[in-house]
Amino acid sequence: APRNPLWTAAAREGLADPELRAAAVTCFGAALPALERMGASDAVRDTVAAFTDRYVARGRCPADDLPEPGDLTDLSLLTEQKAASA
Repeated sequence: APRNPLWTAAAREGLADPELRAAAVTCFGAALPALERMGASDAVRDTVAAFTDRYVARGRCPADDLPEPGDLTDLSLLTEQKAASA
């Protein structure tokens, strides 16, 4: 079992945990200017900024997004595809 209780909080709550969220906000806040100093492309900086706005700043992660019906992430579709290819 992990010794640091933040491991458990990270697994259960993700960025909904206030301490983890604060750490992520700090990390991404440092990453954005670092990318500019490193000469990262506009596309990379824009992608990181969008991710920060959509997820980190809101205490969310990509796993919080619910799939749309019919998405390939819909397990029933994967099961149907597997059966059809057998």
